[in-house]
Amino acid sequence: MLALVATAQAEDYSLTYNASTSDGTTATGQLDIVGGQALSGTLDVTAGPDAGNYILVAPGSGADGSFSYDNLVDPSNPAFLDSVAGLVWTVSGAQDGSAEMNMWYNAADISYYGSAIQPGGSFSLWGAPPNWNVESYGTATLTANSDPVPDGGLTVALLSGALVGLQVLRRKLLC
Repeated sequence: MLALVATAQAEDYSLTYNASTSDGTTATGQLDIVGGQALSGTLDVTAGPDAGNYILVAPGSGADGSFSYDNLVDPSNPAFLDSVAGLVWTVSGAQDGSAEMNMWYNAADISYYGSAIQPGGSFSLWGAPPNWNVESYGTATLTANSDPVPDGGLTVALLSGALVGLQVLRRKLLC
């Protein structure tokens, strides 16, 4: 007897960011991705004006007065985030007015408020109130930490099926 159960696979990734702008922002983090969506993660901004530890606002998508986010991530693409919304982290992990960071990919040059230019082919990592000290542009990488780990439900289902099969075999051999 074999039980097949379809489950999603959680994948753990390391994230890095290095500013090419004069703010000197650097960050490292971790994202858990299932089916192209970041479900949890952290961001440690280690240098720059918005230094601190942040927790991913997840799951799903949303917006507040500062940023929009959709938590869509494509690990197979070097530009792993979209140009629409990207990821949002806050100090608390919730949209509660605490300091936050937003990261997205700039597919093309974009002008904001008539002055700041987002260079195409770069990532943006911006801080929001109460900090809002930096509009940082730079490079980012997403690296798989290990092979995907199947959800425990699949393991339990397969083990249960194997145990039932062994029990049936044992009964036949004893008869």
